[in-house]
Amino acid sequence: MNKKMRLRIMVSTGIVCVLSMIMIVFTNTQQQAKVHEMITIQPTIEKTQETIVVKKVAEKVKKKKKKSSLFSKKYKKLTVIKVSDETETQNSNNNVSDEIAEIYKQKSLTAEEAGVALDGCVVKVLSKDKNWTKVKSGKVEGYVESKYVVKGDKAKKVLFDTDHIVAKMNKSNTMIKGDKIKKSSNIGIAYAKTTYPIIEISKNEKWVKIKRTETLSGWIPASSMTLKIEREYAYTSDEYDEMVESEWKTVAGTYKLEKSKLPKSGEARELIEYASKFLGNRYVWGGTSLTKGADCSGFVQSVFRHFGYRLNRTAAEQSRNGKSVSNNQLKPGDLLFYHTDRRQKNRISHVAIYIGNGKIIHAANRRAGIIISNMGNPCVARRILTGKKENKKEKTKIDKSLGKNKKQKNKENYKKQNEEETTKIIETTQSAETEQQVTTRVESETTEVQSTIGEN
Repeated sequence: MNKKMRLRIMVSTGIVCVLSMIMIVFTNTQQQAKVHEMITIQPTIEKTQETIVVKKVAEKVKKKKKKSSLFSKKYKKLTVIKVSDETETQNSNNNVSDEIAEIYKQKSLTAEEAGVALDGCVVKVLSKDKNWTKVKSGKVEGYVESKYVVKGDKAKKVLFDTDHIVAKMNKSNTMIKGDKIKKSSNIGIAYAKTTYPIIEISKNEKWVKIKRTETLSGWIPASSMTLKIEREYAYTSDEYDEMVESEWKTVAGTYKLEKSKLPKSGEARELIEYASKFLGNRYVWGGTSLTKGADCSGFVQSVFRHFGYRLNRTAAEQSRNGKSVSNNQLKPGDLLFYHTDRRQKNRISHVAIYIGNGKIIHAANRRAGIIISNMGNPCVARRILTGKKENKKEKTKIDKSLGKNKKQKNKENYKKQNEEETTKIIETTQSAETEQQVTTRVESETTEVQSTIGEN
């Protein structure tokens, strides 16, 4: 091999070595870059995965929370009428109180009436300012005083208080518990496919307290029912009159008070006789004046106030006053309550005073006014009169009688004493006169003797 050839081989070998070295360096550089990239990307991937996991957990919690909430968004956004204010009513001296909110065609209390709304009526707000709110509810559209319009938690409380929030039971019967725990004793049965007013919901919304009857309330699992809100809307004037009148349509104003059939004495008789003084007076929505006009609960409230009893304002609220009695144990003076609302059958909407013999006295409606009628079919009866006031009156009578007897006795004793003293004076006088007569006689006899001696 010549020198030239050997040189070429050496150059080629050198080139190959250099290229190999370059390839090795390039390969190492790429691997290092990949490793660096992986090291850089790994925390990002882990962080991303962690974020995804957190989001998924949060979504699950949110879904679970949303699923467990008994109140849907549509219920939370409800706006309702709140007309009863017990504190305001008790502290007020006005003859007009709040059982209904009148809806007017214009922003004025003297404007023509468009309709009436009761506690818990659902309304849609069309416009609002400080004093007046324009609402639409059912067939009625007009202006109501802004103080009567509430929403949010206040609206929810009104719906609870007026029994508009109900539990619709599932397909099977459910045991009613005395407390909101599984081990609590059973106190009744909530029947399948039946609705019951809801009184309270536990904080975790797992238990619901329902009212099965006026005397039976208890807890059921929230899973055994569906929460519903029975919406009530405003009434036109004619609708409200017809509704209130229907219960006594055929008997209105046909009876007079038979005092011979009342209790012979006592607080109940006095209360009924007092109430009867206002027979024939006007029925006025929201009124509590016995002379100028009252509605059913205003009439009852004012009559009982006269005897020192403070009752709540509305019929529904008064049905919680006093103690419950059954219809076969009624006594004169008891309060009877009625479902006269055709739309809201669970709502207590009328109250009357039982006067005995199947009769009641009450402010019936605008056409009849305050009347005596048959008792009809009450759904609840409550006893307000305690008898304590009656006992107090009887005690007062006894005390007066004892006082009178004591006074009479003292007078008789005084008279007797005077007679005795007079007798003594007379006797003393008579005795004195006798002694004087004796002395006179003796003196006379002595004079006669002396005269006789002188003559002798």
